[in-house]
Amino acid sequence: MAISQYMEAKVISCPPSTTLKESARLMKANNVGTVIVQRNGKPEGMITDRDLAVKALANGKDINNTTVSEIMSKPAVTASIKDGVYEVIAKMKKSKIRRMPVVNAAGKVVGIISFGDIVGLLSDEFNDLSQAVLSHKGHLAHKAA
Repeated sequence: MAISQYMEAKVISCPPSTTLKESARLMKANNVGTVIVQRNGKPEGMITDRDLAVKALANGKDINNTTVSEIMSKPAVTASIKDGVYEVIAKMKKSKIRRMPVVNAAGKVVGIISFGDIVGLLSDEFNDLSQAVLSHKGHLAHKAA
């Protein structure tokens, strides 16, 4: 199953020249903890609320004059719109990340997928599987009676 079915199509992004203060405002206004830093629709990196706290505030960075390009995680680890769930899980595990931009064949951002999205997806799949198994067992028990 392609990840495109489970990604969030609405992404919050900003150019690399965005100040840390502006990125924090974007996060607050959109109730997100991650902003994709992109240029011409292509991801260059990611900035998270944790980046703001640990890389900027804890190090005394001026949030009004420091740009996201200075502290963002880069390069952006991406998933292809055609990647399967297990490919995305492997990329997240290898890179030790919980969110990643999803890109099309041209490398442009078309969505974002999170660890939580994948957990929800797998939970739904396990639920469907357990329902099928229970249904099958009930059918067999009915036949035996």
